[in-house]
Amino acid sequence: MQTTVQPKNRWLIRMRNWHRWIGVVAALFMVVFAVTGMILNYKKPVLSALGLMPDTEHPLPTPRTGPQHPPVEGPSLALTTTSTLDTWPVPPSAALARARAHWGDVPLEKLELKLEHGHWVWKIKQPGGKELQIHAATGRLLARGPYEKFLGMDASGAPVRKTDWGKILLDLHTGEIAGPWGKAIMTAAGAGLLFLTLSGLYVWVKPLLLRRRNAKLKTRAHPPATAAIQARQPETVELAR
Repeated sequence: MQTTVQPKNRWLIRMRNWHRWIGVVAALFMVVFAVTGMILNYKKPVLSALGLMPDTEHPLPTPRTGPQHPPVEGPSLALTTTSTLDTWPVPPSAALARARAHWGDVPLEKLELKLEHGHWVWKIKQPGGKELQIHAATGRLLARGPYEKFLGMDASGAPVRKTDWGKILLDLHTGEIAGPWGKAIMTAAGAGLLFLTLSGLYVWVKPLLLRRRNAKLKTRAHPPATAAIQARQPETVELAR
């Protein structure tokens, strides 16, 4: 029975088409992955060169105190292992009440007591990134956006705000900047890049295997003339002397 060479592999043709079109779409997201990833690895020098990094070498002036700006916390608010937070001027329950009055009844992601620029503040954060900072001694409330950060107070006591470009880059890299849909899109883009890697290997390896198989089939169908002649010659046995 004569053996014939099989036609082109159908899955190879399909995989090439899928690899081509998915690659066109994924290339757009690959640019975002690459650029944001490189900037995040060297965030400080890059943002400093672009003038987007806050200037931390020159500290902000100390805010004035007066009737409109209550004095900052004193030694009584020093936090130790024996501190009782309920006795502070703004206890946790009061901080939550201030947040409820400002936002209404909303779910929270974090309630944190943190030392910010020498002042103890309550940091209350929503899952979406919105945050309130409530002074633990004076009750002063500052609202911070999801891509905003405070650098302290200026000479008049007003908060100094700065765009948080590091957070923007990170959320752009993960897709969280667009919420759940953004994360889903970037996850799908990551899956597309994984598919391109695997399909690229398949498109590269499969033709090699097909060529080897076809070469073997041709050899079986049309053996070389020298091999046929050698097959017809009787075997000789060398006698031992």
